[in-house]
Amino acid sequence: MLVIREKQMRAFRAYMTNRFEDRMVLHVKEYFPKEFGALGEDAVRETIRHGIDRAWAYEIAVEHDVSRYINLMFTYGKDFDLNPALSWAAAILNDTKLSGPSRMDRLYEEAEKHLSRGAGIGNTRGPGAL
Repeated sequence: MLVIREKQMRAFRAYMTNRFEDRMVLHVKEYFPKEFGALGEDAVRETIRHGIDRAWAYEIAVEHDVSRYINLMFTYGKDFDLNPALSWAAAILNDTKLSGPSRMDRLYEEAEKHLSRGAGIGNTRGPGAL
Protein backbone atom coordinates (compact mmCIF):
# COMPACT_ATOMS: atom_id res chain seq x y z
CA MET A 1 0.00 0.00 0.00
CA LEU A 2 1.19 3.49 -0.88
CA VAL A 3 1.53 5.86 2.06
CA ILE A 4 1.82 9.59 1.48
CA ARG A 5 3.17 11.43 4.46
CA GLU A 6 2.04 14.90 5.52
CA LYS A 7 5.43 16.38 4.60
CA GLN A 8 5.09 14.95 1.09
CA MET A 9 1.56 16.34 0.77
CA ARG A 10 2.75 19.81 1.82
CA ALA A 11 5.52 19.68 -0.78
CA PHE A 12 3.07 18.55 -3.48
CA ARG A 13 0.57 21.26 -2.48
CA ALA A 14 3.29 23.94 -2.64
CA TYR A 15 4.41 22.68 -6.05
CA MET A 16 0.87 22.74 -7.45
CA THR A 17 0.20 26.19 -5.96
CA ASN A 18 3.37 27.54 -7.59
CA ARG A 19 2.37 26.09 -10.97
CA PHE A 20 -1.10 27.63 -10.63
CA GLU A 21 0.44 30.97 -9.70
CA ASP A 22 2.72 30.85 -12.75
CA ARG A 23 -0.24 30.15 -15.05
CA MET A 24 -2.24 32.96 -13.47
CA VAL A 25 0.63 35.42 -13.96
CA LEU A 26 0.58 34.64 -17.69
CA HIS A 27 -3.21 34.92 -17.69
CA VAL A 28 -3.15 38.32 -16.00
CA LYS A 29 -0.44 39.51 -18.39
CA GLU A 30 -2.62 38.50 -21.37
CA TYR A 31 -6.08 39.52 -20.19
CA PHE A 32 -5.25 42.39 -17.84
CA PRO A 33 -2.22 43.99 -19.53
CA LYS A 34 -2.88 47.46 -18.13
CA GLU A 35 -2.99 46.16 -14.56
CA PHE A 36 0.01 43.91 -15.17
CA GLY A 37 2.02 46.84 -16.52
CA ALA A 38 1.03 49.11 -13.65
CA LEU A 39 1.77 46.55 -10.93
CA GLY A 40 4.68 44.57 -12.34
CA GLU A 41 5.14 40.83 -12.00
CA ASP A 42 6.06 40.76 -8.30
CA ALA A 43 2.96 42.69 -7.23
CA VAL A 44 0.80 40.61 -9.58
CA ARG A 45 2.12 37.45 -7.91
CA GLU A 46 1.38 38.95 -4.50
CA THR A 47 -2.15 39.81 -5.63
CA ILE A 48 -2.66 36.28 -6.96
CA ARG A 49 -1.53 34.80 -3.65
CA HIS A 50 -3.90 37.18 -1.87
CA GLY A 51 -6.68 35.98 -4.18
CA ILE A 52 -5.93 32.35 -3.42
CA ASP A 53 -6.14 33.08 0.30
CA ARG A 54 -9.37 35.10 -0.04
CA ALA A 55 -10.96 32.41 -2.20
CA TRP A 56 -10.06 29.75 0.36
CA ALA A 57 -11.63 31.90 3.09
CA TYR A 58 -14.91 31.64 1.15
CA GLU A 59 -14.43 27.88 0.71
CA ILE A 60 -13.63 28.32 -2.97
CA ALA A 61 -10.99 25.70 -3.60
CA VAL A 62 -11.47 24.33 -7.13
CA GLU A 63 -8.71 25.74 -9.34
CA HIS A 64 -11.10 27.02 -12.03
CA ASP A 65 -13.17 28.85 -9.42
CA VAL A 66 -10.09 30.33 -7.75
CA SER A 67 -9.06 31.58 -11.21
CA ARG A 68 -12.44 33.21 -11.63
CA TYR A 69 -12.14 34.82 -8.19
CA ILE A 70 -8.76 36.27 -9.20
CA ASN A 71 -10.30 37.56 -12.44
CA LEU A 72 -12.86 39.43 -10.37
CA MET A 73 -10.05 40.92 -8.27
CA PHE A 74 -8.39 42.31 -11.38
CA THR A 75 -11.74 43.54 -12.68
CA TYR A 76 -13.13 45.16 -9.51
CA GLY A 77 -10.09 45.61 -7.28
CA LYS A 78 -7.96 43.52 -4.94
CA ASP A 79 -10.45 43.64 -2.06
CA PHE A 80 -13.64 43.81 -4.10
CA ASP A 81 -15.27 41.49 -1.59
CA LEU A 82 -14.94 44.20 1.09
CA ASN A 83 -15.98 47.15 -1.09
CA PRO A 84 -19.31 48.62 0.13
CA ALA A 85 -20.09 49.72 -3.44
CA LEU A 86 -20.04 46.04 -4.42
CA SER A 87 -22.23 44.78 -1.59
CA TRP A 88 -23.84 42.26 -3.97
CA ALA A 89 -20.47 40.46 -4.16
CA ALA A 90 -20.08 40.25 -0.39
CA ALA A 91 -23.66 39.03 -0.02
CA ILE A 92 -23.03 36.16 -2.43
CA LEU A 93 -19.63 35.25 -1.00
CA ASN A 94 -21.03 35.16 2.53
CA ASP A 95 -24.14 33.15 1.62
CA THR A 96 -23.66 29.96 3.62
CA LYS A 97 -26.43 28.24 1.65
CA LEU A 98 -24.18 28.16 -1.41
CA SER A 99 -21.23 25.81 -1.90
CA GLY A 100 -17.92 27.19 -3.20
CA PRO A 101 -18.65 26.35 -6.87
CA SER A 102 -22.23 27.61 -6.58
CA ARG A 103 -20.92 30.83 -5.03
CA MET A 104 -18.63 31.43 -7.97
CA ASP A 105 -21.33 30.65 -10.52
CA ARG A 106 -23.70 33.09 -8.83
CA LEU A 107 -20.96 35.69 -8.35
CA TYR A 108 -20.01 35.53 -12.03
CA GLU A 109 -23.64 35.86 -13.11
CA GLU A 110 -24.02 39.01 -11.01
CA ALA A 111 -20.65 40.40 -12.10
CA GLU A 112 -21.59 39.99 -15.75
CA LYS A 113 -24.89 41.80 -15.11
CA HIS A 114 -23.00 44.52 -13.26
CA LEU A 115 -20.49 44.92 -16.10
CA SER A 116 -23.20 44.90 -18.78
CA ARG A 117 -24.69 47.93 -17.06
CA GLY A 118 -21.34 49.66 -17.52
CA ALA A 119 -20.48 49.49 -13.84
CA GLY A 120 -17.13 47.71 -14.18
CA ILE A 121 -13.89 48.88 -12.71
CA GLY A 122 -10.65 47.89 -14.44
CA ASN A 123 -10.38 45.61 -17.44
CA THR A 124 -12.96 45.99 -20.19
CA ARG A 125 -12.81 42.28 -20.95
CA GLY A 126 -14.49 41.60 -17.63
CA PRO A 127 -14.69 38.42 -15.61
CA GLY A 128 -15.32 36.24 -18.65
CA ALA A 129 -11.67 36.60 -19.66
CA LEU A 130 -10.77 33.20 -18.31
